[in-house]
Amino acid sequence: MRIVWSPLARGDLRHVEAYIRKHDPRATRETARKIKQATRRLADFPASGRPGRWPNTRELVVPDTPYILPYCVKDDEPWIIAVLHAAKKWPESG
Repeated sequence: MRIVWSPLARGDLRHVEAYIRKHDPRATRETARKIKQATRRLADFPASGRPGRWPNTRELVVPDTPYILPYCVKDDEPWIIAVLHAAKKWPESG
């Protein structure tokens, strides 16, 4: 099963990587690895995330990072909606 990343989520991921690279270049690769590793689990277990804050979504908490990936499941495929920092205010809807 594949993981689908929305254009917004892809942009968020690029911004996260750019921010980390600016402040701690060595941590960039490790954070990207943790995010990718966490999303790979969704391919096998799409309902494994916790219930989401937005309607009809779930949330994947990326271990050892401050990032949460809200997603929905369409036709048994996880669709990553965004990459959000846990400490920041979330948008009102997905």
